[in-house]
Amino acid sequence: MVERFQREARAVAALDHPNVIPIFTVGTSAGVHYFVMKLIRWHSLATILQRHSLEIADGIRIIAQICD
Repeated sequence: MVERFQREARAVAALDHPNVIPIFTVGTSAGVHYFVMKLIRWHSLATILQRHSLEIADGIRIIAQICD
């Protein structure tokens, strides 16, 4: 399980795409396995949808970005 965690974290760290949060490092400290990623201060899509209605064009744009 640990090997898979590290392998997948390294694979994600190798991605370079505007819709993927960058991972800076993967490691272990005091028996705890971790990865460090860029902090993005933003609202989740769920929070945005609770506060505002979403125009169809915006929904299509978001879905296209997810699919990309």
